[in-house]
Amino acid sequence: MKLPLYQVDAFTDKIFGGNPACVVPLKEWLPDPILLKIAQENAVAETAFFIDQGDKVHLRWFTPEVEMDLCGHASLAASHAIKQILKHQGNKIIFETLSGDLEVFVNDGLYTLNFPSRMPLAQKLPELLANSLNIIPKKVLKARDFVLVFNSEDDVKNIEINRLYFDQLAGSAHCSLIPYWSNRLGKKDLIAKQISERGGTLICKDAGERVLISGKARTFSIGELWTE
Repeated sequence: MKLPLYQVDAFTDKIFGGNPACVVPLKEWLPDPILLKIAQENAVAETAFFIDQGDKVHLRWFTPEVEMDLCGHASLAASHAIKQILKHQGNKIIFETLSGDLEVFVNDGLYTLNFPSRMPLAQKLPELLANSLNIIPKKVLKARDFVLVFNSEDDVKNIEINRLYFDQLAGSAHCSLIPYWSNRLGKKDLIAKQISERGGTLICKDAGERVLISGKARTFSIGELWTE
């Protein structure tokens, strides 16, 4: 079986920036073990698989280890592939996902993801996470994802991490980062900057029970994959 395969750099306006994701359109669902094998072979943080159902697009996300309930950068990558490569008409895409229906609005190359808000709560730092950091955070919180608060920007810049446990840029983590920092700063509109080697920019808004996460994307490659 021959399938399209797109690799997209998400939350960036340049190639080799942001977070790369693979996107695979399907006509029908393959067995989950095959989807996982494809994600492992792609060897990026997440691979997005989708089926266009007309009014909605059924979207699923796989890491090389598990299926995820929510993924920001791979949702943006899928939106970019649907709009720019597959020439979707209109400026709105509705994804049917494990986290419910997720709307994406497209305006002049900017993709706005409408995601659930997940306020993080105080949590103890797990030993595994502590052992992967050279600087211990000032505060530890958690919803689905951990939120680590440090004393200064310099601390964040100087963190040395075990890369095995960290993504390049986790868009869905902003489901927790946005409400936390909105509450701390008394601001609804925020801009998040990823200061990793690849960088990345997310334009964010606290909308109560929802968060709006906007960013750009660039197509890195268009190809095909084969399955037996």
